[in-house]
Amino acid sequence: MHILDDPAVSRPLRQLLSRADRRDPTPEEVIRAQARAVGTAGRVSRPPAEVVEAMVGFEHRFGGIAYKLIVGNPITYGLNGRPTARAAEQGWAFKGIVDGDLTWGLDVLADGRVAVDFGETVPYRVLCRSVEQRLENDALLAELRHRPHRSFEFRVPNDVVPPITGIGLPPVCTEACGPGLLWWVGDELAFFAELGSWIHEGMDRWNLWAFALRATEVPDAREVPAFGTLQPAESDWCYLCGEPSAAGRPCAPALAN
Repeated sequence: MHILDDPAVSRPLRQLLSRADRRDPTPEEVIRAQARAVGTAGRVSRPPAEVVEAMVGFEHRFGGIAYKLIVGNPITYGLNGRPTARAAEQGWAFKGIVDGDLTWGLDVLADGRVAVDFGETVPYRVLCRSVEQRLENDALLAELRHRPHRSFEFRVPNDVVPPITGIGLPPVCTEACGPGLLWWVGDELAFFAELGSWIHEGMDRWNLWAFALRATEVPDAREVPAFGTLQPAESDWCYLCGEPSAAGRPCAPALAN
C-alpha cells in the first residue's frame, strides 16, 4: 500500500502527508525492465534480484511524494529517470530521495536505510534506519519547528552515539529516531538532535533544539541533566529559522500558513 493511502500511519505523519503533492511513480514493469547496476569500476550490469525488489518496493510505498519542510524547496521521493543502483560503501544503493533542504540526493540502501554521499572527500554516512523513519522525523519537525525554541550544538567523536541518559527529558519518540536523528517529545516540551557535520578533526557536530509551547518555558539544554556530559554550547545560528539566534532568547517563528 502506498503510504499516502495508509490509514495506519501516525498522526504527525498523516498531517504532513495531507499537505504533500502526489506525482506519478515509476511503474513496476518499467523498473523491472530498465533497472541497471553500476559497479565500483563503472561496469554496468543487471542488478541483483534483491536490489530490483528493493526498488520496486520503495516505489510502490513511497514513489511520487513531494512536500516542503524548511527552505521551500520540495523534498521528493521516487526513482526519477532510469532506475539505477550503484555499489556504495555499505552495499547496493539507489537515488530515491532528493532533499530540497540540503539540495542533495540521498541514497536508499537495498536494506532500506537512508544515507548521504557528498563525494570522496566526505565519509559516507547512514542517517536514517528506514525511509519511514525519515518521514516520521520530517513530520515531527513540520509540527514543532514553529514553536518557540532555542538552538544548541555539541560534538562527539565520529560514529559515536551521543551518551544521552534521558534524565530530565520527555519520552523518546522511537519511530522518528535513527543514526543521525534523535527525538524526545512530550505534551509541552520536546528536544531534537540532528547530526549536522562529520568532517572536522574526527568529530561529529550535532545540532540540538529545545522546544516549548510558550517562549518563557523553553529550557536551556545546558541545564538538562541528560545532556550534561556533552557540554552543549548555545548556537549563534538557527538552522530551522535560517537566521542568527540571540543568546539566551528563544526563536519565536511565525506560524506556518
